[in-house]
Amino acid sequence: MDLIFERPAMYLGHASVIKMEAFINGFGFALFEEKEKLGDPIYDGFAQWVIDRRVTRGQYPWSSVATMIGGSEAQAFGVARSFWNEYKKSLNSN
Repeated sequence: MDLIFERPAMYLGHASVIKMEAFINGFGFALFEEKEKLGDPIYDGFAQWVIDRRVTRGQYPWSSVATMIGGSEAQAFGVARSFWNEYKKSLNSN
């Protein structure tokens, strides 16, 4: 995710949390289809971390939570980057 946040146009076309989530999920699905169990221990807990800390009711994808908080797709990318950095810090402190 760090690479995508650094150069979103290279991976996504433009900064978009919806495209970013689709890209990451598609990559994971491709690995699953190839019978590779190469989960990313850092990313695997990210979505649940966002849900646990940012939403009081219901289950939403992390991209939707970022969009709700940001108020627009354009602002959501920055919100998601903040989530990601906060999440990584929480992992390092444990």
